[in-house]
Amino acid sequence: MTIEYYILNPTGNITALVIDNGIDKKYYTQISDIIMKENNRIEQVGFIDFRKKTPYLCMAGGEFCGNATMSAAVLYSHINCDNCADTAIKVFGCKNEISVKSQKTDDAYYCKINLEKPKSIYNYNFDVNGKTFNLPVVEFEGISHIITENSVSKNDAEILLKTYAVKLNLSALGIMIFNSKTNEITPIVYVKSCETLFYENSCASGSCALCAYLTANSDSKTEIEIIQPGGVLKTISSSKAKYVELYEKVSIISHQFTEITV
Repeated sequence: MTIEYYILNPTGNITALVIDNGIDKKYYTQISDIIMKENNRIEQVGFIDFRKKTPYLCMAGGEFCGNATMSAAVLYSHINCDNCADTAIKVFGCKNEISVKSQKTDDAYYCKINLEKPKSIYNYNFDVNGKTFNLPVVEFEGISHIITENSVSKNDAEILLKTYAVKLNLSALGIMIFNSKTNEITPIVYVKSCETLFYENSCASGSCALCAYLTANSDSKTEIEIIQPGGVLKTISSSKAKYVELYEKVSIISHQFTEITV
């Protein structure tokens, strides 16, 4: 089987998008593993189907990924119209299409995504290594994120993610280790079906989760620039807003083909 895919860079969160012209979903994880072994910079793999009017994105693990959604819109623009100002993406697991605005420059696309506000924000007791952490959980369609202000060690965070993704029956669970003094986050994300755990260079959905949490009691729109290892993501929201707005730059690194035996 010949696999065609693109590698994109949304603020360091290197993403591979496979052109899906009828690949059986049972091979997604296997194909993802092969691609990630070929290029260890890649942090996630998605499958994009352009055959319908609205592009359809499904991640290898069935999770939601904001960076991959923006990357899918950029790739659609690159292939179909070079500079589509507004692209709707249908994402597996999400009820509504997601709108992405993009503007091409010489070397990249500047993007804005409107992500619907979380389904819920609640506190939960996480038991790890004999310790209990009462932490807020921000629940989106396809992924949930835990917010902690440096109260959980990285080792405990890894155990927590792997344990509670199963206990809470979540396809993907992230933890945003947040420094409120500097607005820096360390994003760690676990995808259950792929059994992948990454310290991501940037996390769009995690940034939106943090913004939604921080603006939950703010009546007016608040802009928060969130510093991640790969750069800065700008987010805007309020308690009354329907969406969390997120802005970032996405570049296309390469277009590749690989032969895979499945």
